[in-house]
Amino acid sequence: MNTSFEPKSCKGCVVADTCVLHTLSLADSQNLAPAKTTFAHPAGEIIVQQGSTVNELLVLRVGWAAKFMLFPDGRRQIIDILLPGDLCSCEELVKAQTQSSIVALSNVQVCTFERDPFVAQAEILPGYLQVLGGACMSQFQRLRELLAALGQQSAEARIAAFVLSIHRRLTALKHTSSSEMPFYLRQQDLADVLGLTQVHISRMLKLLKDKNIIEVVGEKVKILDLPALVRISQT
Repeated sequence: MNTSFEPKSCKGCVVADTCVLHTLSLADSQNLAPAKTTFAHPAGEIIVQQGSTVNELLVLRVGWAAKFMLFPDGRRQIIDILLPGDLCSCEELVKAQTQSSIVALSNVQVCTFERDPFVAQAEILPGYLQVLGGACMSQFQRLRELLAALGQQSAEARIAAFVLSIHRRLTALKHTSSSEMPFYLRQQDLADVLGLTQVHISRMLKLLKDKNIIEVVGEKVKILDLPALVRISQT
């Protein structure tokens, strides 16, 4: 069950440097910040349901979440991992009805912003359009990389490329070190990202551990041999 609280100010926000809507608000004389409401969701809770109407723009403030498509028979394809500061979905910039669901992978906080003021500013200020477009392009680039991996890479290479992608993003957020990072995906989540079975994921993770390349320990990944992980990701 989600709970909400009213943010008094965006000042001091833990993702102020990476939140695209916060950055735009500070640049705007109308001062569109702070967020209207911040919701807290426990791990495993659905934040947004596919096909629902969302009239706000959502930014992940704390924690990890996953965007996914759900098939009629219950199968799930995760299409993106959301990290702190990410605009949860770009679809709402042009259409209120969502095309994918979002689930919390860890305990999360999600800030909601009034959609119409940001969209109106983007229509008249080139700087707004460029920043919002850049946020959406980052999502689309991750989706392109995932599509290429699903079509052409081996299971081992898919895992290596995915871990490296998360590591690069967390490094930019200063949430990791060169050898260890948080990792809130279960084996089934990883299977739903990479188009593999949970059994196959388990086998590949054991193989990578036996090769002293990576090791998953609880909610962390230890990178034991970064050059080798990079080489595998390129195969």
